[in-house]
Amino acid sequence: MKNTRYTLLFFIGSFGSLHAQNKHNLFVDVNVLHNIGLSATYNRKVINHLDLGVGANAVYLYPQASKTLRSGAYIDIRPYWGKNKHMWFVKLDPGIAYFSPIKKSTTEIRPLGIYFALAYGYQYRMNSRGIGPYVTLGWNGYYIRSYSSNVNVPEYLRKTAYFDAEGMFCIGFKF
Repeated sequence: MKNTRYTLLFFIGSFGSLHAQNKHNLFVDVNVLHNIGLSATYNRKVINHLDLGVGANAVYLYPQASKTLRSGAYIDIRPYWGKNKHMWFVKLDPGIAYFSPIKKSTTEIRPLGIYFALAYGYQYRMNSRGIGPYVTLGWNGYYIRSYSSNVNVPEYLRKTAYFDAEGMFCIGFKF
């Protein structure tokens, strides 16, 4: 009976310490600069001061692209510094972008492209697990191809690549 209690205490203590190390993280934020966008990212601590994970976002591109929605899926690479209440991090997110199909007279934009984001951030940790608000400042963008079906345009001019990057300022919360 005594060994069972010690074993139970050992497992409870082990689970508590794993939980306090904050191995699993969920980041949810909103971009408040230019186009409104939402993102959610799940990260796992792989080594000290480095999280890797996956995420998804959605951005409403109102003025640029005739009211279209761009979404993306990405891999999140997030090195961070700081152990107390204040944590600084860099966010690198390469991935794929998906656009709702756009057709303007004779031009069609293909729905798949390449997505990227690079940002620098600060997080205020409210407890030992690292839960708390954060802000990021950086750039995100995409590379996509378009095709014109206008027969009056030479073939080599019908296919074009489109690259766009914009600043982002995100406010979020880490769970």
